Amino acid sequence: MPNKAFDTTSNIFAEPAVAYSSGSGSLSLVHRSREGVTKKDFMAFAKSIQRSILDLAQILTVSYSTLTKKSRYDKATSERILALRQLFAYGEEIFGDMERFNAWLDEPRNAYEGSSLYSLLDTAFGIEIVSSELRKIDYGLPV
Repeated sequence: MPNKAFDTTSNIFAEPAVAYSSGSGSLSLVHRSREGVTKKDFMAFAKSIQRSILDLAQILTVSYSTLTKKSRYDKATSERILALRQLFAYGEEIFGDMERFNAWLDEPRNAYEGSSLYSLLDTAFGIEIVSSELRKIDYGLPV
């Protein structure tokens, strides 16, 4: 499901297929990471996933000030934002809406030492764990 909160005029977030595809979509993500995600696109993303800028600053491992003051983010921050965009688009597709996906992410898990899956998103490894859990749900495997 494309998320209507994104500006559809010129940003990569408006391309739903890029959200979690491989191939040429991945190359678009490389280019976009290098160009840098704009603050406008990031703010639209934060709103669409129903997360505060402060929450996202913690998992992006950048300061709140950086996210609110810069007009375009560096390559590393942009790459993490785009990786989260892929993850949240996939989660929204699997769960049917962002609210249900966020509830699932925020639930403490015994398998992860009582941590929520959301708390793991501050590392690339954590993003992969959550992606793996979503793929299991997608394919009907036990989670």
